[in-house]
Amino acid sequence: MSLLNTELPHAKIKEYDWYQFLYYERYFKNTEGKILDVGCGVGNFIIINPERIEGVDIDEKAIQKCKERGLKARKGSGYGLPYASNTFDNINCSAVLEHVGSPHQLMKELRRVLKPNGKLVLLTPDITKWGFDFWSVAYHWEGHPFSKKSLLALAHDHGFRDIKVENGFVGVPFPFGTLLQDAIGKFKRTRNLVMEAKK
Repeated sequence: MSLLNTELPHAKIKEYDWYQFLYYERYFKNTEGKILDVGCGVGNFIIINPERIEGVDIDEKAIQKCKERGLKARKGSGYGLPYASNTFDNINCSAVLEHVGSPHQLMKELRRVLKPNGKLVLLTPDITKWGFDFWSVAYHWEGHPFSKKSLLALAHDHGFRDIKVENGFVGVPFPFGTLLQDAIGKFKRTRNLVMEAKK
């Protein structure tokens, strides 16, 4: 799958993405240190704060776009992240988990490159929400859907602590995020889970 397929949201280059800005403000504004964006696409999250954020993505064309924008990113797989252990203070992993064939291998790698007491923020669709048909999305072909319960279990199994999972839209907590999402017709078929956890 190429992220440069313009039907996919991460393929569209945006100099200012309000979605990414709100997400950053809620989950990373009050943190310190370096942030790794796993599944960075063309860098729309990195560009919010390029001095702090660097990205990794399996798509070579997407990484090239990041570099053309002057953003720090490298090619790599979530199954074997190209970084030493205990490298990053924070990790963002948004809209990635549901696409991978081995969620356990991804979580193992996220924890490995995160520093002790580092923060992981992970966003994935909530399979239990009304109106969302996970398997109707073409690029979920080898992925795994998650509920709040299964996401909590996955994080716990990999040694994360202080785990918190909430429903919402662009990081706005329930019920406000749900109301906002319902008001925007093109997003009405999905709901997100956002998990925060510490190593």
